Amino acid sequence: MIGKKRLLVTVVLLALSLTATVVSAAPAPKPDNLSKAILSYFSELEGKPAPSWMVPGMRVVYEITSEDLKDSSKNQSGYLIYDVVDVKGDYVANMMSSSEKLAEQPLGLMYVSGLFDYPFIGRYWINPQIFEDGFLPAEKAAMLYNTTIQLEGTNYDVGVMSFESTTARRTMAFDKETGLLMIVDMVVYDSAGAETSQTTITYKGSRFVFAPWYGELVEGLSTDTLLSYKAVYITDSVTEEQNLDFKVAENNGSWAILDKTNTAASGLTNTSQVICSSSSGDIYVLWIPTGLLSGFSEDEVLFEEDLTSSTVKAMGLSEDQTYGTVRTILFYDKAVQVECKFSTSTGYMVSLHQKPLTSGIPEVVFTLLSVK
Repeated sequence: MIGKKRLLVTVVLLALSLTATVVSAAPAPKPDNLSKAILSYFSELEGKPAPSWMVPGMRVVYEITSEDLKDSSKNQSGYLIYDVVDVKGDYVANMMSSSEKLAEQPLGLMYVSGLFDYPFIGRYWINPQIFEDGFLPAEKAAMLYNTTIQLEGTNYDVGVMSFESTTARRTMAFDKETGLLMIVDMVVYDSAGAETSQTTITYKGSRFVFAPWYGELVEGLSTDTLLSYKAVYITDSVTEEQNLDFKVAENNGSWAILDKTNTAASGLTNTSQVICSSSSGDIYVLWIPTGLLSGFSEDEVLFEEDLTSSTVKAMGLSEDQTYGTVRTILFYDKAVQVECKFSTSTGYMVSLHQKPLTSGIPEVVFTLLSVK
């Protein structure tokens, strides 16, 4: 959702014309440092396909804990959530979110970023052929340690690999059958070589997240489309107004990359990239085909997500003074309730109202100004 604490992001494994869809050139993979380190040893992986389970709509959830070995008051815990957006022969596109923890469940999602990885290795998987007999030369196969672990009541045969530098030691366990990452354990050292912190990322589960708009082409978000909103953020009775622009950098059929720019009253800007995908169900949908909007029923639950305790529900039709008939789509979880209104004539999100259900989260209002 919007404005939540950026939870443990720095330790992540080191760490869309109104008439026609314009598809741009394929995005380039941007592997993280750990993927690069693994590939430097296991170049045999290059050119291999993505695991068979990796398809758009797949969600993979991890619990992450970070322990400061010198100051326990800095300990943190939460969740990392990865959504598969697209799988091609030369890249995999993902959306990553994070969440704090409440009663052992995610306390609402905060969108973090879009990620682009190779099909054969990424933040949370590796091509499982690496664990097959004869795939690696004997000396490289010896770098993998085979064992069995139990997570969430399920036993997994895993292959373990470890990398150590002067600053950190990282140990990863991958499920040998699927190549899915099961555990990451990272210990960070100070300049004297003493251990200062430990971060553990543990697999919690995976499932398909199918919104009613799954697989639809995001035709309203063609390349270079610009959606401009007035954004109001209210925190502790302090109100701040900003201009918020979403410019479509690349339309890739069922998903698009958007440059998101916040401009404060002072003129200062903050720019980031977000992914708008028909394979996911969050507030960055921004455009829904009008045929779907008119077909929803009031109070119809569009989908529920048990791994992240979130629900999306279609609400009633109403009249907007500027945009005519609109359909409200309600996104809610343990942290926020977000009412998004979509024009039934154009499909664009014309307003958003985020209402916090817990402390520390701002109230947010978006109002559509223009679509160009």
